[in-house]
Amino acid sequence: PPRSDLPRYLEIVESHPRWLVEYMIDMFGEEEAEALCRADNRIPTITLRVNTARTDAPAMLEKVLSREGTGRLSERFPEALVEVGVPYEALLEWLEQGLCVVQDESSMAVSRVVDPQPGETVVDACAAPGGKSSHLALLGGEDCRVIAVDRNQRRLKAMKKSIDRQGLKNVEMVKGDAARLSGVVGEQADRVLLDAPCSGLGTLRRNPELKWRRFPGDIANLATVQLKLLMGCADVVRPGGVLVYSLCTFTREETVQVVEAFLERRQEYRLEDLSSLLPKTLRDEVAREGYLQLLPHRHDMEGMFIARFRREG
Repeated sequence: PPRSDLPRYLEIVESHPRWLVEYMIDMFGEEEAEALCRADNRIPTITLRVNTARTDAPAMLEKVLSREGTGRLSERFPEALVEVGVPYEALLEWLEQGLCVVQDESSMAVSRVVDPQPGETVVDACAAPGGKSSHLALLGGEDCRVIAVDRNQRRLKAMKKSIDRQGLKNVEMVKGDAARLSGVVGEQADRVLLDAPCSGLGTLRRNPELKWRRFPGDIANLATVQLKLLMGCADVVRPGGVLVYSLCTFTREETVQVVEAFLERRQEYRLEDLSSLLPKTLRDEVAREGYLQLLPHRHDMEGMFIARFRREG
């Protein structure tokens, strides 16, 4: 198809469903929509987050290089290695030893924005597979208590194995529904993270099949669920505490519109600017309202929306 018919061109050449191409063009304009479609089709490299209770990133990089692998230290996060290429058996060995986990930098940004502190109680409300829970446990230190909640028992079991491999003693796992979080946790928390189930459209580099499994109607349905979850999580945050809402997508309905609907319903919450909690290279990306939208074509990481609220009082 001719480039003059860009929606059709991107649908065929960049292999994206027509509705999604049109959505991207409407949201980002033609040039950026094309760049995003291209980025979605690039094969991503592996990013590792080092278990800082056992080793550090420079030492982990030495291990990678000693196995004739490739990689470099992240410029954004001191606990990360990016562009890692290494024999599969070596990676498997390090995962089994609990030296590292495979995690995108956008997910690391989420835990950094939660900013857990020693002595605090932090709830990760939709926790499985547990990458953010383990990161929160390390960032907060062993005196920080992380309660990891998920409704799927099988995923919690897999998560427990990962947490045990990493030797983290400050993570408790609880089965329950984030929409009714106060009934699950039974106490108030200093910080709550809701990394909500979503359309996943920010992760198409790693999950290309998702774009064919999503339809326009899904977005509104997901936004309804996300708002319900956020309302449930809001009940557990102590006055003066922090609530972080994150999801690996970019649709307005799931991101900004959920935030606006939440603030309308919960007047005791306000949005906080999260720039100071981000690496310098990302601070300029924060919107005027204080939230952050990461995108593959702009930041070379998975698409991720992050908003941070403070409960007044």
